[in-house]
Amino acid sequence: MNTLSDIRLRPQVGRPVAERHARRHGPEPQVTKLGPTFSGAAATLAPGRWDRVLAVDLNAVFYTSQALHRALSARRGLIVNIASVTAHRAGRNRAAYCTAKAGVVMLTEVLGVEWAADGIRVVGVSPGYTRTPMVERALATGGLDEDRIRARTPQGRLLAADEVAAFVHALTEDTFAAVTATTLPFDGGWTANGDY
Repeated sequence: MNTLSDIRLRPQVGRPVAERHARRHGPEPQVTKLGPTFSGAAATLAPGRWDRVLAVDLNAVFYTSQALHRALSARRGLIVNIASVTAHRAGRNRAAYCTAKAGVVMLTEVLGVEWAADGIRVVGVSPGYTRTPMVERALATGGLDEDRIRARTPQGRLLAADEVAAFVHALTEDTFAAVTATTLPFDGGWTANGDY
């Protein structure tokens, strides 16, 4: 699986990705998994922080997808955009990240509708809290509370990164050929849980 990370806001960021993709073959999905996230109250969030999160988590997804369009349409390809449960549920002090990930959900729908005629599927995945280095740092520094996450998640656990990767790879199978222009939760029931 090809994971794109730490790409920024300029349109040309996607060009090396598209060039590399042109040399690859097989059913491998093109995955946009980006960062960063910053916590902070919306009233005092610095413009530079807002801009950086939107640039990396939303703009770069668009520019990378745009750069991949020609190569993917030539062989009926798949783009998987990694969104987040925070695209669907608001959280205090996460204005930039929640907004960017919600934008990824809508971008996935727009591109999926627009590019279906070109043979390209565009699917989003919204993972729950996953044991990535970013989440582990937040747990270690008190930015996230593991007990609260477990209590909010019906399955009572955080996800493993390998689980998310396996789910993304499964989307390449013919079984999912009709899945496009939508974002699928993969969160242990976190988004659906309305219990307090």
